[in-house]
Amino acid sequence: MKNIRPLRFWSYIPEILVLASVRDHGSMCFSDRDIGKVNRKRFVKEFLPSGSKLVMAKVVHGDEIKIATWKSPEIVENVDALLTVEKNLFVAVTYADCFPLILYGSAMRIVMICHIGYKGLIRKLPVIAVKKMMAYGSSRKDTRALIGPGICRNCYEFGHEGLFVRRGYSDYICRNGNKYHVDIEGIIEYQLIAEAGLGRNNVSNSNICTFERQDLFSARREKFPFENIQAGMMLVGMPDAYQKELIFERNLNLNFNLKIAPRHA
Repeated sequence: MKNIRPLRFWSYIPEILVLASVRDHGSMCFSDRDIGKVNRKRFVKEFLPSGSKLVMAKVVHGDEIKIATWKSPEIVENVDALLTVEKNLFVAVTYADCFPLILYGSAMRIVMICHIGYKGLIRKLPVIAVKKMMAYGSSRKDTRALIGPGICRNCYEFGHEGLFVRRGYSDYICRNGNKYHVDIEGIIEYQLIAEAGLGRNNVSNSNICTFERQDLFSARREKFPFENIQAGMMLVGMPDAYQKELIFERNLNLNFNLKIAPRHA
């Protein structure tokens, strides 16, 4: 694993560490017998500061947010977002087409990670997450958001487009013959900016499609059965110190000027 590069984001913000595993790190899922647990421990040992703790959300495609502390179990059940204010405590979610969303409140030193698919969007989890940050003392001005890797519009065929049309997101749906494609990351951006009130310059996007990237897990591309789904892991935390030379950074084209204009095919 020492020669396998994780994806690193927001490396210019020294007080936080945001990493995502790739396929070669192995599946991080809970359903993959004990393999996921072994792979998570290896990843933590190799890439996080010594003495760190990882708290993982066992997601259910809902809108529940829980607070992670050093007293929290390593796996938090029935939750799709974790928030922490504690140093060297890293919160994580799995991803394999659904999008990880990172929020960071710089003034109050708060980090949150969310797992967002179409069900989370219907429940407006991005908006709920920003409100939770505000409740913990963050402001919209000092809150940044990062949309991690997930399936892009061109690759995401969707059969329940009416769910989004009825909620006013028809501009993020395009038709290709008898099939519809939904721009999940576009709706996440819209909810963060237009509905939650974050500034455009405070929202960045990894622009990484899990379906297109062969080095990332994709449930749709690989058609995993539900009971044996495989997924990567994205995490965020605030380390006391970090040796940057341990990470082999990739060049990521982060977009800091997102537009909320309607998208069309």
